Amino acid sequence: MSGKNMYSEELMRERYGRRNSGGWRYVALIILLIGIPWLIWSAWNYSNPPYKATVISYETLSDEKITITFTLTRRDETQPFLCTLLAEDFDRNVVGEIEYLVKAGPDKTKLTTEIPTRLRPVAASILSCNAAPTGQAVK
Repeated sequence: MSGKNMYSEELMRERYGRRNSGGWRYVALIILLIGIPWLIWSAWNYSNPPYKATVISYETLSDEKITITFTLTRRDETQPFLCTLLAEDFDRNVVGEIEYLVKAGPDKTKLTTEIPTRLRPVAASILSCNAAPTGQAVK
């Protein structure tokens, strides 16, 4: 019976070009050894960014200014941040923009500031927050 089984395996190999190769296992092992640590690192890194800025509220004070209240959560409490804040009109056109320096401080900070505008604003948003350049004067 074992002769028949061996014959059918040989016949299958000849007919369909099947070959007995275990090389894919080494490739799979290398991919796993590199891929799993990279996946863990990237998941942690992107789920814990160096900062997160979130708008809490905004209020139009007049045709020339709007206040914005936002939080800045950061990993490094000693790092000051420079945030670009925008004021927008009804059509989402930018009518005011300021750069707001957030001093080094607690990991989660709640801030409120005014944005001067050239037309009546209806909304305010955060364009970006980045680590302040070295030597930036902290106000």
